[in-house]
Amino acid sequence: PGLDRLLNAKHFHFNKNKLSGPIPSQLFSSDMTLIHVLFDGNQLTGSIPSTLGLVKTLEVVRLDRNSLTGEVPLNLNNLTRVSELNLAHNKLTGPMPDLTGMNSLNYVDLSNNSFDKSEAPEWFSTLPSLTTLVIEYGLLHGPVPQKLFSGSQVQQVKLRNNAFNGALDIGDSIGQQLVLVDFEDNEISDVALHSKYQNSLRLTGNPICALQHFSNADFCRQLQRP
Repeated sequence: PGLDRLLNAKHFHFNKNKLSGPIPSQLFSSDMTLIHVLFDGNQLTGSIPSTLGLVKTLEVVRLDRNSLTGEVPLNLNNLTRVSELNLAHNKLTGPMPDLTGMNSLNYVDLSNNSFDKSEAPEWFSTLPSLTTLVIEYGLLHGPVPQKLFSGSQVQQVKLRNNAFNGALDIGDSIGQQLVLVDFEDNEISDVALHSKYQNSLRLTGNPICALQHFSNADFCRQLQRP
């Protein structure tokens, strides 16, 4: 009670506690000037309130590592100043969130939810500030869009444990900052390598790595992780 009246507050840092229950819809309003909403690492349930999309001053939204359910509000992409969005490790359902127009977004993690099965959304290739895209253990399938790797800012693409299939073609218009492409445990059956990309590529657990002429390739070797 009373948090909704803190109209001059910039930061709600409540992460890594044992907060439980739903996030009240009245907590957020268009009169607020919040920059950070950090609710990660709690035991929150219920849906993400659509009123969150009214706080257009937000720059960081972390709701990851809770037990949130339901669909992501459609108005989330009103938050055009958000640079970091993390909704991973929840029980969210419905369509993959449409992040079109969130042109300040550089880090997004939607891993470990239960979104509807879908192909790669168009916003994968249209967010101009995107540096890190993480959607692991999802239901993404179909071809991998080549444009995903050509963004001027993109550094890491981590899409392991989905169902992307066909050939992985990074293309020859590769972003100069790209250092990691991780598609482990998908359904990729072929790869088109270009000399312009010399950094980390991980394809362990894909059908391509069962082929004799690829089985010893660097991208098919299991890495030792700490």
